[in-house]
Amino acid sequence: MNNQFDELAKNLAQSVTRRAALKKFGIGLAGMALVWFGLTHKAGARTTNCLPAGNRCHEGNQCCSGLCSNRYCACLPNGSQCQGNTQCCTGVCSNGYCACLPAGSPCGGGRMCCGGLTCLFGYCRQLRFP
Repeated sequence: MNNQFDELAKNLAQSVTRRAALKKFGIGLAGMALVWFGLTHKAGARTTNCLPAGNRCHEGNQCCSGLCSNRYCACLPNGSQCQGNTQCCTGVCSNGYCACLPAGSPCGGGRMCCGGLTCLFGYCRQLRFP
């Protein structure tokens, strides 16, 4: 183990020419740029840039829910008609209506679970304290 560490230390301590350092730095920047643009294109295809509920807004088209109320993005309550999860306060749009998840349902956090339930270890559960 010490031998491997010594080799690593020797390699790091060796001098590098300015040209080689700039070349590696440039390659690193180019790689980061490719990753960044690749990820943003994938994200852009998946969702739009919208503001979640609670953020300040000027008009409804800025908000994921399409609702801007009193200069804040609002969300749709349970039972409201919806076209996607981002419109609902719970984050769940099921069969065209905002809904919540019952006990035992897989969840991803937030307010997805019905009243009195909490998303704990990936499932909607009721917290009981002794």
